[in-house]
Amino acid sequence: MSLVYVINADFANPNGTVYVIDNKTNNIIANIQMIGNPLFIAMAPQCQYAYVVNQIPTANGNIAVIDTKTHAIISTIQVGLVDDTGITSATNIIVSNDGQFVYVLNLDNNDMSVIDTKTNAIIATVQVGMGPSNLAFSSYGQYVYVSNTIESTITVIDTKMHRAVSTVQVGDFPFSFVITPDGQSIYIANVNGNSVSTIDTRRNQLIATIPVGTAPAAVSVTANGRYVYVANANSDTVSVIDTMKNQVVSTIETGTFPFGLAILP
Repeated sequence: MSLVYVINADFANPNGTVYVIDNKTNNIIANIQMIGNPLFIAMAPQCQYAYVVNQIPTANGNIAVIDTKTHAIISTIQVGLVDDTGITSATNIIVSNDGQFVYVLNLDNNDMSVIDTKTNAIIATVQVGMGPSNLAFSSYGQYVYVSNTIESTITVIDTKMHRAVSTVQVGDFPFSFVITPDGQSIYIANVNGNSVSTIDTRRNQLIATIPVGTAPAAVSVTANGRYVYVANANSDTVSVIDTMKNQVVSTIETGTFPFGLAILP
């Protein structure tokens, strides 16, 4: 059975829900009550568990672990701290390729929680930069990369030691980023810098800063790694970067405020 999980953050109420849809019938087959409002979700590689980040006003957030066979919450893990608005700072989440660990960014803590999926317990807390927003694995999962918007850096984390091994300075307010299929380069959209930074992952060094449109908000790479496409939200364009030259080779006009993009293989 193939299922779709939909997180419903009902901010008018203290608790949201997760709907489970059978995509053969398009019927809702489960309605799972959360403790807090769900904002992010990640699936284990074998799809046996779903991990949901819930934010709770005036309290620490949590990760709800859902058994996808029974649609029941089997564990709740406390993460993040409450910020001065009364909202927990837990933000983004990913699961390791082997399913052994879950990584959760805590925005106001400026750190990342590492959860062991066997025990559903936090086994490490890794300090990252200020304003962590997005994270992704290297091609073989040996590193996690975190974009830190406030201090304009990328933190490189060793997934075996669960500690930061490098920090790379990039452009102003790095938000979205993409790793090339060969794993050798990272392209980071710098929203306030109107540029894309390129990092060589073998040396963890900045190798290029490429001017693009205004407020680049999203990046994606072609399957062969030859081109990176950049959605420029405030200039209503998409920039096309040749990764061999690290230069913009085309600019395409789009609709108003292009904020995301995806590339078919």
